[in-house]
Amino acid sequence: MVKPRSNSIDAPVSPSIDLEKEWEAIQVQFSDGFVGQNDYFLHSFEENRKPEEPRIECGCCCSDYLFEEMIQCADGHLFCFDCVRRRLEESIFGTSQASARVQCMDTDGCEESFPWTELQRCIPQDVLSKYEQRQAEDAISRAKLEGLVYCPFCQFPCEVDRDIFILKCPSHLCRKDSCIRCKEPSHWPLKCEEVVKDSETSLRKSVEEEMTKALLRECSTCKASLVKVDGCNKVTCRCGQSMCYVCRKPIRDYHHFCQHARQPAAACKECNRCFLWEQEESSKVVRAAREFAMEEAAKKQPDFVKRRVGPSDEISAKRRKSDKSL
Repeated sequence: MVKPRSNSIDAPVSPSIDLEKEWEAIQVQFSDGFVGQNDYFLHSFEENRKPEEPRIECGCCCSDYLFEEMIQCADGHLFCFDCVRRRLEESIFGTSQASARVQCMDTDGCEESFPWTELQRCIPQDVLSKYEQRQAEDAISRAKLEGLVYCPFCQFPCEVDRDIFILKCPSHLCRKDSCIRCKEPSHWPLKCEEVVKDSETSLRKSVEEEMTKALLRECSTCKASLVKVDGCNKVTCRCGQSMCYVCRKPIRDYHHFCQHARQPAAACKECNRCFLWEQEESSKVVRAAREFAMEEAAKKQPDFVKRRVGPSDEISAKRRKSDKSL
């Protein structure tokens, strides 16, 4: 008869001397504390046992961040790095003005600003340099100088007298001379129309410029180019000047526009003012500008009318249909 196998292990008759020594060494280590590598594991374990560091809510995006990941205004309102960085990028690349003081974003109306030392903690140096450049440009625009022109090569702002037609760019990175009238390299003593240019290239360029000008608006104060994507026809430049997008005249308020009730897309029977929400069809405006420019170019070179400048009418029609379907 086969006996079942037992899973129990009998203790050795005589104890092992090596095992006893190893066990005594382990007891000594535990009694004196971890040493060497064991001390590292003890430290890591104690770190994990520490309570989680408190987090603070950002005053803009309402997300929680560590105190080291936030900056504060002069009044102590805290904001995360990302919100402050996006605030400066909007002033650099967007429509917000780059004022001398970076205003606090607190919703309770804080009038304090962010110290420059705080901004340097979260904003890269190249972005801060671009913001300082935008500050100078906005300050010049708000000054509303009459003789303000920009270098066509580097966009450096300059103030010149009305009887000066050659701009000598003072920027040490440019130093080029240009004609203020035609924005081309200086051709003194020749007049703009006397300059010999590549016929077809210059005519094509003039047609394309007229097509672009048909969509752009120019601020009457700082001469900056504007284009409206959406919204009403009262647009405001970065310099603070408001203008009507329809007639391109400078305005102050909404009294410039028609105040009478009328049917949508119908003419007003009581006045001839501009409409606040009238939207122009960009493709139609560009096509009209191209036809006019082509007629003017044909007077100088009759064969030029055979060339095609800009997208064809079929492509423009397809784009209009796709825009309406969206």
